[in-house]
Amino acid sequence: MKRCVITGASSGIGAALAQVFAEQGYEVVGIDRNEPSASQLKRFIKADLSSHEGLESLTTELAGTPIDLLIHSAGINSVGAFEKADMGLQRTVLDVNLRAPVQLTTALLANGILRRGSTLVFIASLSHFVSYPGAAAYAASKDGLTAYARSLSVALKPQGIHIMTVFPGPTRTPHASEHSPDNSREAKRMPPEVLARELAAALEQKRYRFIPGVSNRAFALIGTLFPTLTERIMLRTLFAKLEHGP
Repeated sequence: MKRCVITGASSGIGAALAQVFAEQGYEVVGIDRNEPSASQLKRFIKADLSSHEGLESLTTELAGTPIDLLIHSAGINSVGAFEKADMGLQRTVLDVNLRAPVQLTTALLANGILRRGSTLVFIASLSHFVSYPGAAAYAASKDGLTAYARSLSVALKPQGIHIMTVFPGPTRTPHASEHSPDNSREAKRMPPEVLARELAAALEQKRYRFIPGVSNRAFALIGTLFPTLTERIMLRTLFAKLEHGP
């Protein structure tokens, strides 16, 4: 049985991915700081991804059985005017979203836990194409993750290791609801189950970059061609509401 390891597997996108890959016959190992409600996990490891010691302990926990599919789904956010932000929280965002995937991936490669021919998936953000005013540290962490995945893909290609970076847009998760300044259109956000199935299909096609959802792909294209336009849209629809309310 192939082994799939997913960080942030207790809820949201991570939990939906665990369900999809369990259905595909993977032995799914979930990692999170919170206990999972999902029964599809073959094994659960409680870990604090913001801690250097927690990541070292996690590497030891994962030793012994090679990993066929590793999905870095864990992520946290902090929103608001950057000059008013709690810098301790900003550092934690960078630790969980960027340092943890880099440190964990490095350790798993160094210890031979990621086998030749394995697959790595990095969950980035649509903010890479359209900006994210009001969540500068989050956007920076996800852009850093995107750059890391791109460079790693080139370096690991001779080992047959495939890497895909995913850029989700607004997703119907508790995390999104918590950090959005306006949840009046929550029903229009992509359900994580739909995102997970689209991601799995893209992985079968050996895609290197994937944006789930037609509307998200269109918005990303507009952001690429007309960056000032999407920046103004994001400023009006997100940042202004963070400052003044819906």
